Parts: sequence; C-alpha cells; structure tokens
Amino acid sequence: MGRFEHKSDGTIVVNSVRIPLSLFLQMEPSYSTPVSMRSLTYIQGKGRVIVSEENYSISGPWIDGDRYISREREFAAAVFSENLETVEAEKQVKELETQLVVESKPTTTKRKPKSK
Repeated sequence: MGRFEHKSDGTIVVNSVRIPLSLFLQMEPSYSTPVSMRSLTYIQGKGRVIVSEENYSISGPWIDGDRYISREREFAAAVFSENLETVEAEKQVKELETQLVVESKPTTTKRKPKSK
C-alpha cells in the first residue's frame, strides 16, 4: 500500500520520498489542489483525507494518486539530481570566493634601496 501526502508546508511526500512542491509541479504540471486545502493524504486502497476549513474524506481509489505513487523512483532520482546540482553549485561558489579572496589580497613589493 502506497501513500501520497501534500503537507501543510507545501512538501509532497510519496511513501518516504520528500519532494519540494516546485520540483513535483515540474514533473506533474497538471497537479492542482482546492484553494483552501491545508493538506491531503491518500493511502492506496483506502482513499483520501483532505484538510481545509473542514475535513472531509473521499473513499476509493484515486487514479492520479496511484500514478504519483507509481513514480516514486522517478521522484527520488529527481530529488537526488537536484540536490547534487545544488551541492556542485555551492562547491563552485566556494571555489570562486576563494579565488576572489586570493586575488584581492594586496601584493607587497620590496623596494630596492636607493644607491648613493
């Protein structure tokens, strides 16, 4: 039994894979939620619970939810790739900062003594 959650902080969780909403929407552009929704939980074979101003549940299968759950590995790979890109970008920024510090250090030159 799989599980799909849209948390109140905007994070999407498919089983144990946490996906930023922005990344999830890139991969599932047709995903939408009711305007007043705070969170949504779908458990395969049981149904959905939607929390908004009022709580309500919808029993039975949710075709889109089943598809999201079936894509768990794709989401995990995308999150890993995005994290890797972030780490690489941070590494490059640190290298550039180090170069700038080295280049901005004043250089001193020794003057030759004046000849008499």
